[in-house]
Amino acid sequence: LLAYRNNGAKVNLQKINGGVALFVNATDVQSNGGNHTGVYKLGYAIKNGAGATVVGPYKCFQMDVAPPEAIGNVLYTTQSTRHKFDPFFWIRLTVKSPSADGLLHTGHLLPGPYTVEVTAADIAGNTTTRGFRITIIPA
Repeated sequence: LLAYRNNGAKVNLQKINGGVALFVNATDVQSNGGNHTGVYKLGYAIKNGAGATVVGPYKCFQMDVAPPEAIGNVLYTTQSTRHKFDPFFWIRLTVKSPSADGLLHTGHLLPGPYTVEVTAADIAGNTTTRGFRITIIPA
């Protein structure tokens, strides 16, 4: 999990405040030799220290068809490599949409520890959820 400001500055996951974009590296590791491909579905939720969901859950995408280039350009980061045999995908969790700016706005969250739970699935329905610890600090 990575967090960035709109100006491109990387944010320490243990010192998050204000608006940040969240990105995760997610690939589907194939059973036939360990090759990586893109995931079919990806979503996330944020839970507080008590385990209650305070943001989401949100579905980032379901890849029924390859996205047009314009969508791919806001979904994947420039660090992603989409044109190799073994791709490396950094996917924006806080997706830009017509109604959102693509940022997690932490001002409505109390300072303290949280877990960003990211769930990925393949086309066969196999799912994996991984938690990433973050800390929201006062602005």
